[in-house]
Amino acid sequence: MPDLVLEKGLCDVDETLFSRDGLVCKLETSTNVLKLNARAFPLKRHSEIAEFFEVDFLPNPTHEISTKFGALSCFALHEWILIGTAEHVDDAFVQLTSRGLDQELLLCDLTHGRTCILLRGDGCSKVLSSLIPLSFEEEALPSGRCVRSILGQTGAFVHRTGGQSEFRIIVDRSHGHYAWRLIYDAIRNLKPLV
Repeated sequence: MPDLVLEKGLCDVDETLFSRDGLVCKLETSTNVLKLNARAFPLKRHSEIAEFFEVDFLPNPTHEISTKFGALSCFALHEWILIGTAEHVDDAFVQLTSRGLDQELLLCDLTHGRTCILLRGDGCSKVLSSLIPLSFEEEALPSGRCVRSILGQTGAFVHRTGGQSEFRIIVDRSHGHYAWRLIYDAIRNLKPLV
């Protein structure tokens, strides 16, 4: 059975990843996260936000859509997170503010308070299901869907970013190393995929 290969250690913040049998886990350091909260935002203005993102409608809870700024995921009623590159997320923040939408819409840059981990390859569903009490098979969580749950002893936001074998896991920065270690150990202990 092939060993787990640590490509670069956690000290290298530019590119930290490990792999085994084509299953890759990568610490994403160039991903930004912006939270949008519209609890007191009039429902009729939701169309204005959708227009801003150039989409027909905002995603419902547990759904995600692609926008020109990145992935827009709804993880609670009237709460979304925008996940994308620093340039795109910063641009969205500036444009939302310049349009005055920040007067009624709470915008909060969560980037420096979160750790983003990308898990890609065959076996992702098995790894995640061994750590989170949910099914991550395509039928249960199709592409474009997301969930909030627990990962070990911490909260996590998980979304299927593309196809059957790619997920992004977002946890509080203070629990980043813990989540990384859980995933590392789960991949290391995964039975051969062949």
